[in-house]
Amino acid sequence: MKKNKLLFIILLIFIGIKSVNALDTTEKVYDYAQVLTPTQEEKLKQSVTNYINTYDIDMVLVTVRHHTKSDTKSYAEYFYDYNDFGFRDTKDGIIFVIDFTFGDTDLYISPIGSSINIYNNNRIKNIISNITSKKNKSYYEMFNIFIKQANNYAKDGKSDVNYNIKTNSNNAFTYKEVISWVVIIIISIIIPSMIVYFLIRKNKLIKKNKCSIYYLKGNNVKINSKTDKFLTTHTTSYRIDETTKKIKNTSNGNDNSVISNKNGVTKSN
Repeated sequence: MKKNKLLFIILLIFIGIKSVNALDTTEKVYDYAQVLTPTQEEKLKQSVTNYINTYDIDMVLVTVRHHTKSDTKSYAEYFYDYNDFGFRDTKDGIIFVIDFTFGDTDLYISPIGSSINIYNNNRIKNIISNITSKKNKSYYEMFNIFIKQANNYAKDGKSDVNYNIKTNSNNAFTYKEVISWVVIIIISIIIPSMIVYFLIRKNKLIKKNKCSIYYLKGNNVKINSKTDKFLTTHTTSYRIDETTKKIKNTSNGNDNSVISNKNGVTKSN
């Protein structure tokens, strides 16, 4: 019984923590920096809702004055992922953040999921350029320019030559490969084959040296000559007497007789 109560308390604490961190993802406009009036905020929400209903792509607008992330990009991606924005498994959507954390006003736009096929780098740069082209714009005007440009690009449905766009059964934009897999496979076979061919051909052109001198470095080889010189000589000779069958040692003038028999040779004085 006590164990069940403990589990129930832990569950309540977990639910309480989640409820504290939970964000109403239907709002779509989050003015944490408080740079918008209530009326402006409501108008932006209506514009965002119209965009979402038209193109089935999520849109989030954020202003922030302080956060703990290293840069605006990290904050935008964290805010989008942590609060579970986006449609379908690919989390299709786009987020625009105006950040005052680092002193200057940082603008960051990030497309997520298949929306990157509409909002590529060139188009995002154009949107930022249009937002910053005139000075002294209000933040409300900046958001309106962003929404208008986002609508125009979504209506076009195509980005530049870096992408081909097609739609799936849910009318969601997805990326279509410009180069087919067949071409990629053919290229991956041809290029390594050419490299191997040229390496083999280059190796066959090398002329083989038949003389050892080409393998020697300078005068590194030294040939030593060795001669043995004898100062004195000593010769021993034996003579066999046919009559006595004795072997006489005649070296040094001595007459040492050795008797030969069947069992071997026996020396005698």
